[in-house]
Amino acid sequence: MKSTVSPGVLLFLLYLCCVNLPSVITNLDQFCGGHLANPKGVVHTPNFPGQFPVPIKCRWVIDVSDIPSTNSSIVVYLTQLYVYKGLRFTEYAYYESETMNFGAALIKEVTEGNVFEYRRFRTFRPFLVIDFELDRLEGNHVRVLNDLLDVYGFNVTYEMTEEHPNSESCTVRDCSFAGNCLVTADYT
Repeated sequence: MKSTVSPGVLLFLLYLCCVNLPSVITNLDQFCGGHLANPKGVVHTPNFPGQFPVPIKCRWVIDVSDIPSTNSSIVVYLTQLYVYKGLRFTEYAYYESETMNFGAALIKEVTEGNVFEYRRFRTFRPFLVIDFELDRLEGNHVRVLNDLLDVYGFNVTYEMTEEHPNSESCTVRDCSFAGNCLVTADYT
């Protein structure tokens, strides 16, 4: 027995699929992680600085291996770092996947004790992997009485450079724990 679907039913199904398309496109920010191959960019938690769904597990791979350079490095500026658990930065000599990589060295694991210790860090290896894993929002974020009570996650910038890192970059600590610390597109 051969079944057929009328053109009207097909059009209706197509309509139902397309009606929700704008919400799918605008909600792409809910996903985290990815492969970043640009010489400059931003890495942030979904919905930054707002709450994000937990549990969450993200991996961003900054890959500058295809950018021709003689003495390049990756610099990460910790401009808006409000989380103090579950965030790790690992450099690699080679990185293809979690199981296919070489030369891993942990650069920084953010903790409550060191969240304000650095403005930036630098690696001369061509791959930097940022891992973020958190099971709950409560008790894992910087809080200041009467301020920073509704900020979550992080928003950091990175650049591939042959120059010295920008020594004037700012952090939450530099903004008296009360302001938005932002950098311009050229990281000044």
